[in-house]
Amino acid sequence: MQRPPPGHWQLTASRERRIALALVGVLALLLGTSMIDESPTTDEPLHLTRGLAWFWGPDTSLSYSHPPLGNAVGALPVAITAPSVDMGQLRGYSSGEVWVVAKDLLGTKYGRRRPWLFEARAMIALCCVLLAVYVYRLGTRFFGPAVGLCALGFFAFHPTLIAHGRMMTTDMPVALAMVVAVGELVTFLNGGSRWHGAAAAFAVGAGMVTKYTGLMLVPIASLGVLVVAGLRVGRYRGWPLRRALTAAVVYLALSGLAALFVINAAYRFHRSGATAAQMLAWPEPAPDEPRGFGGAVLEKSSILPKLPGWLPIPLPYTYVFGLSVLRAHDAEGHPTVFFGKPMSHGTPAYFPIMLLIKTPLVLMAALGYAGFVFWRRRGRVSLPAALLAAYATCFVLLAMRAALNIGVRHVLPMIPIMALFAGLGAVYAFRALASEARRKQLAIAAIVAAVGGVAWSFPDYLSDFNWLVGGKIGGERISIVGEEWGQDTLRLGRALRERGISTVYFSGDSFTSKLELARQQVTSRRLGCPNSLPENAYVAVQARDIARQRETCVRWTKTRTPEFDVNGHVYVYRTGAHETPF
Repeated sequence: MQRPPPGHWQLTASRERRIALALVGVLALLLGTSMIDESPTTDEPLHLTRGLAWFWGPDTSLSYSHPPLGNAVGALPVAITAPSVDMGQLRGYSSGEVWVVAKDLLGTKYGRRRPWLFEARAMIALCCVLLAVYVYRLGTRFFGPAVGLCALGFFAFHPTLIAHGRMMTTDMPVALAMVVAVGELVTFLNGGSRWHGAAAAFAVGAGMVTKYTGLMLVPIASLGVLVVAGLRVGRYRGWPLRRALTAAVVYLALSGLAALFVINAAYRFHRSGATAAQMLAWPEPAPDEPRGFGGAVLEKSSILPKLPGWLPIPLPYTYVFGLSVLRAHDAEGHPTVFFGKPMSHGTPAYFPIMLLIKTPLVLMAALGYAGFVFWRRRGRVSLPAALLAAYATCFVLLAMRAALNIGVRHVLPMIPIMALFAGLGAVYAFRALASEARRKQLAIAAIVAAVGGVAWSFPDYLSDFNWLVGGKIGGERISIVGEEWGQDTLRLGRALRERGISTVYFSGDSFTSKLELARQQVTSRRLGCPNSLPENAYVAVQARDIARQRETCVRWTKTRTPEFDVNGHVYVYRTGAHETPF
């Protein structure tokens, strides 16, 4: 699609800036207010620990499950303001057991260090705001200020972006890096300066060292550059074919070197450049971890055994090990539930359906109109629109191959691109109406729908679904893993305390679960996978555990009615005086 014609819907520069500033302010407010009442989720303490180890640890050896950049960015406020801890002396550090280090770092002084998690969340929220501003600028650059504002509006009122935009995880930082990489590369290929090309190269490296999802950029970006050069469009328009392809290959080679530098620098060049034989000989982190590790993951799941032993590997050992862990984990799969069916290796339909049912309907309608305009133009669109659409298509196709189907967050970088195209569709729809009154009515309806959706799901944005599936209740029947993530533990503690319940058996699997309940004067005992239930006790089970273990550890829930539930995410049962094995 081309830049929409001016039409009658015009904005002055000052009014445009005021609206953009207001939308950014609303986004920041939603991010800040919605995080306060949510407990740290299962993974957040681990992410914070890895981030602080980047600053306070002797090396970057803990950053194998996730590369270090996103974690370090989130941990930055804590690293600046809190007294440093000698993390190399904490239990589990020398053996690479992140969960043991996290428990020693945060669990022993949880009351004082719990605020660290919220400081880190605030930093991730800043990343979310920066991404929103970039999407606005990108829409304005390619399609005009009206599209930029609409895209910003769709971003600011997207519950999924708000939900993950204030979690101390790598999902929002990698979305920021990947969208910037794609935006700057498209600008460069469209004829922008070489600075845009350089920014794209370094952003690709940043994405690769923030989360392994960023590796998707390598084949997608390389293919895009070669296709644009081969077709001799954009910056290569009018060039001889050989010259265009040569320039493209040189750019890709320089970009690869830039990305390689970013990866090594992010790991502080710790154990970089070792030979294949040396890497295979080094002890692996967390050798006793049963899932995908086992002390021999490099031998089983990496390319190193197939390489000459003398060959230097231009990457940090921890990064290579992390890639091997990811491959092993992907091969093993992860327990999840989709449409009520337990599975471990996922399905190609998972991410397309999750994007469909977790996208606000007003954004879906705008995307639909953008698709209609594309069809009406018979595919004749501007180069930026074509490249962004191609990136989105390739991204989803690659994501569909993944075996780890544990939440829409794994395709979070896709959602800002959807917001951008929805902004384009909205502007075309507004300008297709001849009547000024009709345009105002459409604008008001869109605003009411967007604001109403956010207000309806406040503050539980993590488990938001659209009305195609009946909202949260219907959506969580389709997918609960990734939506219920331990965020309601604080609310569980309050509900138990209000009912005078001082002890509970709980299925929560994070060490922070017990500590969160203790803050509400509730003693938590681990439920585990019992052969018989405890007598005369309250038992709390998370919804994801009921979905995943309904035929095994929690099969007893099928014949019992809970006393109460917390947000539909934790179910509390009362056991009898004479429980029998089941």
